[in-house]
Amino acid sequence: HELPTDGLVYLNVGLDLRRLPLSDVPYVPLLTSMMSQLGTASVGELAFSRQVGAQTGGLGVSTLVSAKPAAARAAGAADALAAYLMLSGRATASKAPQLFDLAAQMLTSTELD
Repeated sequence: HELPTDGLVYLNVGLDLRRLPLSDVPYVPLLTSMMSQLGTASVGELAFSRQVGAQTGGLGVSTLVSAKPAAARAAGAADALAAYLMLSGRATASKAPQLFDLAAQMLTSTELD
């Protein structure tokens, strides 16, 4: 579907956190902070930050927790909440490949050591 976006491309990726062990849940905010602030296995944090700034209108990681639709809750679903790790970004259409590449790097190779 075509939407009027004034030549901007928006990226929103949600990774379902249901399989995350409950004991790891307290570390999710730390992970999102690290993914947003650290570099990758091949690029240091300052260089990665500069690439994001030069190639995109922003790229970030957050969490989203929301109630499932009323039908699921009414059916007695034990897990009435849905939780996601969200990766969001935007760029001009001409920079879309760079946005997707930087997002993939952030998701798969953030330097956590």
